[in-house]
Amino acid sequence: MHDEAKRSQAWLDRQRGKIDAGLAALEGMLGNRPWCVGDAMSLADIAIACHLGFITLRAPHYFPQEKYPNLARLWKTMEARESLKKTAGTL
Repeated sequence: MHDEAKRSQAWLDRQRGKIDAGLAALEGMLGNRPWCVGDAMSLADIAIACHLGFITLRAPHYFPQEKYPNLARLWKTMEARESLKKTAGTL
């Protein structure tokens, strides 16, 4: 948002570290399970899918799917749902 001369690379690097740490934590939490919590889709899966959808749309370089294969799998599962497809255009 700021012009190039006013950007702090150290601040940007810290923020990127927070994004990476958050995605890594979610990646580990999900593991090989199909859903975040329990044996069925929950609000957690919907919330994460919405978040990943926004990142994928606006700043895909922040979500390198090969680095987070479990989250990428969840995202693809959720993205294929008709209910999510209907809301994708509203981002």
